[in-house]
Amino acid sequence: MFGVDKVSNDPSISYAWPQNSITAQYPPTYLSAGTADQAVPYQESVHIAHELEKNGIKHVLNLVEGKDHLLDQQKDDKDVDATRKEILKFIGTYIG
Repeated sequence: MFGVDKVSNDPSISYAWPQNSITAQYPPTYLSAGTADQAVPYQESVHIAHELEKNGIKHVLNLVEGKDHLLDQQKDDKDVDATRKEILKFIGTYIG
């Protein structure tokens, strides 16, 4: 990893971090992250969820234990299948 704290505090690229654009007008958001993700630490999703909470945005944070960054591509996995169902339900609630 390239030093998330150093990069996320760099004002020249702050636009690249979703948590820097969260306002009260942000849409409802479903966050899902694997706790074994080596590409994007799941703590980033936790941080985004905190920012959503601060701004009163409806959201779900789903941490999938032991899964990596490509958890959505895993077939025949009960945890991933449950996450897919939750995402569809969430979308149906707000777009439905």
